[in-house]
Amino acid sequence: MELKNWFFALLTFLIVQNTCAQTTVLTQFTGIQQDATIQLSFTIKGGNTCLGTEIQRSPDSIHFETIGMIAGICGSNDKDETYTFTDENPLTNQHNFYRLVLGQLGVTDHIKVFYVNYGNSLLIFPNPVTLSSMCYFENDNNELAELRIFNVYGILESSIVTRDAAVSLQSNDLSAGTYIITLTQDGIIRHSRKFIVQ
Repeated sequence: MELKNWFFALLTFLIVQNTCAQTTVLTQFTGIQQDATIQLSFTIKGGNTCLGTEIQRSPDSIHFETIGMIAGICGSNDKDETYTFTDENPLTNQHNFYRLVLGQLGVTDHIKVFYVNYGNSLLIFPNPVTLSSMCYFENDNNELAELRIFNVYGILESSIVTRDAAVSLQSNDLSAGTYIITLTQDGIIRHSRKFIVQ
């Protein structure tokens, strides 16, 4: 009976430690795309320390692998400490899921960052469009851009004018079928891409 009680006490301790890492140890955990990398930033709340931090990445939020390590003692006994990590080789044109293993404090919740590499063209993700997709394109200077959507017969179905570098495509705006989207800037068609609406 004593062994059983000891086992449940240990299990409770491990669950509490893991929950602490997810809910009370970090004050922030974010990631953003910067050029061809993803920049991660996280802050360990004052009063928490751990021996080493592993940075892990996953393509599906289930199967994680370690892509980096911050060695030594992380955190501080008396103040919040912020750390950064650069993923030099993010998974291209898909979501990258990241989590931290904070030494003995446990594993954090994951965050999700979509990495876009449109290759100096247009990227539509996901393609085919089932509910909604995003169309990404280069527009670093926020120039006026027009996106035109044509059906397979060359008939203009819709037009979007923007200064952003991405627009949303909704499946309920178009009938099921194949379309061509063109990007026009300064009166010149810069790129075109085929996509499918289901």
